[in-house]
Amino acid sequence: MAKENNTQTVDAFAFDDSSFGQDWIRLGDEYVVKGVRYLRQERRLQARLFFDKAVQAYGEAQKLNPEDARVFGGLGSCLLHLGMRAQARQVLERGIELGDSKSRATYNWAVRNGQL
Repeated sequence: MAKENNTQTVDAFAFDDSSFGQDWIRLGDEYVVKGVRYLRQERRLQARLFFDKAVQAYGEAQKLNPEDARVFGGLGSCLLHLGMRAQARQVLERGIELGDSKSRATYNWAVRNGQL
């Protein structure tokens, strides 16, 4: 990870701390997409690595703006994929409290499919 001024570069993404976590959320979302792609190819180890990276990216976003509802849907999805159901439930419920539609959709999907 390179850092110059208030900008960081991680996996070819440039981050500006003044974006209040938006860049970290975008990176987390990209990692989720890659993780799901690997799951569809039944490459579980690679998928897990990307879900782990996404959790870290969403964590960075939360440090910058702990009440940003957009973090919770993606983070909850990752936690479900990683088998961390109790934590996923908490995260998704918090996202729903904050009005995040992605959290609500992920929560509803998980309940319908016996994941929560």
